[in-house]
Amino acid sequence: MVQRTYYLDKLIKLKDLDFIKILTGMRRVGKSTILLQYIEMIKKITNPNNILYINFDDKENLHIKNNKILGEIIDKKIKNKKGKIYLFLDEIQNVENFSELILGYYQNKTIDIYIAGSNSKLLSSQIYSRFTGREIQINILPFSFKEYVEYFKNISDKKLLFSEYRKNGCLPSLYQLGDDSLKESSITYIIQTILLKDIMPYFKIKNIPLLNKILAYAFENIGSEFSSENIKKSLAKDSSLNIASKTIDLYLSYLCDAFLIYKVNRFDLRGMKVLKTLYTCYATDILMRNVYINKDESYNHGKQLENIVFFELKRRFNKINVGFVSIVEDGKRVNYQIDFFCQNKMEKVYFQVCEDISDFSVLHREIKILKKINNGQKILLNNSNINKEIDEIKIMDVKKWLLEQ
Repeated sequence: MVQRTYYLDKLIKLKDLDFIKILTGMRRVGKSTILLQYIEMIKKITNPNNILYINFDDKENLHIKNNKILGEIIDKKIKNKKGKIYLFLDEIQNVENFSELILGYYQNKTIDIYIAGSNSKLLSSQIYSRFTGREIQINILPFSFKEYVEYFKNISDKKLLFSEYRKNGCLPSLYQLGDDSLKESSITYIIQTILLKDIMPYFKIKNIPLLNKILAYAFENIGSEFSSENIKKSLAKDSSLNIASKTIDLYLSYLCDAFLIYKVNRFDLRGMKVLKTLYTCYATDILMRNVYINKDESYNHGKQLENIVFFELKRRFNKINVGFVSIVEDGKRVNYQIDFFCQNKMEKVYFQVCEDISDFSVLHREIKILKKINNGQKILLNNSNINKEIDEIKIMDVKKWLLEQ
């Protein structure tokens, strides 16, 4: 089992601090595994009897439907305990009105609280509105390529591993399923579980077919600019559906809340502001995306590579946008797009992502776009095994870049 040190290190630093620690992320990305790994770590430095872990998706805990039942169980288990109590509540969104209970335990400074959930909107409505300034959120992402390499450490060929990573996706729970049909069945089950357990009950959705169509559109168009109007036109064209843009925006937000997709805004690099029109979406797991829209890993290869890069950037940068700059050239206004504009405090880094730059014309096109930027570091990522520097633009093989930190 891979120790997910990126997240474990964060949790260790937060241990015993006066905050509620909140782990969020899509189902099956590894939230429970990380909590259990962390529990094993702190067992070595604290009393194991003072650690209480409850996963509300486990069969024996399905009866815990509200805060009253949960409170009775916790009180019984921690009664007469001495010293610091470590309370872990996994998939907490399954418990009604849990925030009142959590707030009560938070007041008890002998209890260190960790909760995990798969619906950001529900967590924000129940927790952040009440616990402002008292919580720290850690967004759990699926396996990085570096973690994938560690998982299959008996294989030394990084090129082969990257090819397999693109094919097998980022959900470690699926790696043991060698048969593709089993993986597809498992993914279908995961998606339906997310829709039925993390979205439908909380947002009172009645039009499930529409939700599925919007998810399919988002998956189909990863890395491309679109808007609710684009989706509306596509639905009208394919299904003669006339859906209000407001409804589409709402359904898209539900998919983001359940972490099936991540939405990225465009950023005006001249005006240094977020643009309100158009945005880009990325799928949390490529295999999930491909299974859902019935494609394989060769479909839209460049955008799939861009998807992988986006999630690595999520691990490394605080702010990520799609860069946009409009420039007048030869009397005409020309719009240029930078795949990613990333910021960490005062650091600014611009990324272009291209599958194959072995053709000089393609390389020239990608460099030309980056040359429009006058400040910050500029990096062109490729899958052509090319590593060099041209005009202060760093050109890196994506496999090397993914493994460098």
